[in-house]
Amino acid sequence: AYTDYEHSEIDVVEVGTTFKNESIESRLWGEHVAVFGWKGVLGLHYNNSDFEAIGEEAFTPPTKTDSLALFLMEERQTGAFIWQIGTRIEQVTHTVNNDFFAARDPQQSIAFADTDYVALSGSAGVVYKIDSDNTLAFNYAYSERAPSASEFFSYGPHIGSGTYEIGGGFEITNNNDQQTVVQTANDMDKEVSNNVDLSYRFNTDDLNASVSIFHNQVDNYIFEDFTNLVFSDGGLVSSQVFADQVATWGESADEAGGLPVVVFAQQNAKLYGYEAQIDWHLNDHWRIEAFTDYTRAKLASGLNVPRIPPMRIGSSAHYESGNWHTEMEVIRNSKQDKIAMNETDTRAYTMVSASANYYLALD
Repeated sequence: AYTDYEHSEIDVVEVGTTFKNESIESRLWGEHVAVFGWKGVLGLHYNNSDFEAIGEEAFTPPTKTDSLALFLMEERQTGAFIWQIGTRIEQVTHTVNNDFFAARDPQQSIAFADTDYVALSGSAGVVYKIDSDNTLAFNYAYSERAPSASEFFSYGPHIGSGTYEIGGGFEITNNNDQQTVVQTANDMDKEVSNNVDLSYRFNTDDLNASVSIFHNQVDNYIFEDFTNLVFSDGGLVSSQVFADQVATWGESADEAGGLPVVVFAQQNAKLYGYEAQIDWHLNDHWRIEAFTDYTRAKLASGLNVPRIPPMRIGSSAHYESGNWHTEMEVIRNSKQDKIAMNETDTRAYTMVSASANYYLALD
């Protein structure tokens, strides 16, 4: 697969920032004959990405990322049990263009060497077929993930999220209330995840249903941590200083254009929750779907992980006849008050959508 992507963000008539990403992805795999009852696939996965952002609103430097992975997946059936195992080892290299930092902060000599990571993952699971309709599944997965280029090298305003982002390759120093972003001597660690999930599935010709519960312990979890700083007038100031500036300028905070500062931090985290869904074909024309999901996420410090969605519950009705397909969906998003520092509560809301489609035959 080859992708050559480019888009420009235009302010009235002028191009503000142009984003480019050229990538090549390839996968080579082969299925082997059964060995002691085990059937499986052995393969290679290669990905090369050349990302570049040009303009005042660029918040990450041009970066080339290469990854090469070797993977193996195996499966064996014994009676009512299906046993599954898998493993993957991946080499990831980020090569950054340091000219970006010279333009962003000419007062400092910021230069990153190539960053290399080796990530190892593995999983083991079993599926128990209780009868023709009922299935129980258990899975354990150990996975390592290398930090992305944006998580490591970000340094600038991210207008899409309304924040000023600082990657894990930097730290903020405070000298007599003067905030300065400097390159850190420490590398970001890989995320290391241990995940356990248990699922029950019910499948017939007319009804499909499933429910899953999961628990995920993640060491060195990477997240965007809101600081008590604001990027304003070309520098970092405390939120209180920014509020005083706004009062002096006689403007609102939005008019002043300050951006809250977030840093990519790491801390152990625990995530758990559930997912459930049902798909019921009432007859040849009517079908009803319903779902719910919930994730609870806490850091080792006891604080909540930022930017976690609340519990959802939804349902949709579908009607199909000939070339017509119509549907109506209602999704209820609960209030989210289990928030991180410097976040605000999100009120509950309901989203209703409807659509009608007519499919044209092209033959």
